[in-house]
Amino acid sequence: MLCKNERKNIVAKDFKVLVIFFKQFTGEFKIILILNMIEEDFMNKYLAKSNPEETIQEHTDKLLENYEILKKLYTNLKINWDILRLACIYHDLGKINLKFQNKLKTGKRDNNEIAHNFLSIAFVDTKKLKDNFEKDEIKILLQTIAYHHERGEYDLEKMENE
Repeated sequence: MLCKNERKNIVAKDFKVLVIFFKQFTGEFKIILILNMIEEDFMNKYLAKSNPEETIQEHTDKLLENYEILKKLYTNLKINWDILRLACIYHDLGKINLKFQNKLKTGKRDNNEIAHNFLSIAFVDTKKLKDNFEKDEIKILLQTIAYHHERGEYDLEKMENE
């Protein structure tokens, strides 16, 4: 059971869901979705990749393992490891949407689909981050999440409308 001080509520616009992030004592992050009841295995139901199939939770766990390896190998690297870790956790949460999941199942992209990397930043509680990070660090985190895929040039006007 989660203690009140171990959880924070985040309402992600466009998703109409309440997502609770909590940090376990092991340092792992798990994500639980609440609609009408808690569904503890939520992150294992949404795919990050289809070939081979990999859930968002599996993908994030692997990425965090690689993060730990990099952190041990590059101890002298001047990088904000906390920001990088948050980027690893949040970067694919935008895949929790029907259009993305249908694309993985059918192989067809919906013309109105918003790229998951942009949707992922909706999960970031920037107000809470201000307790521990500078404004520039939060900007770096959001940009890292939003642009973690090379997709050519972005149409800024179209993005502003979305």
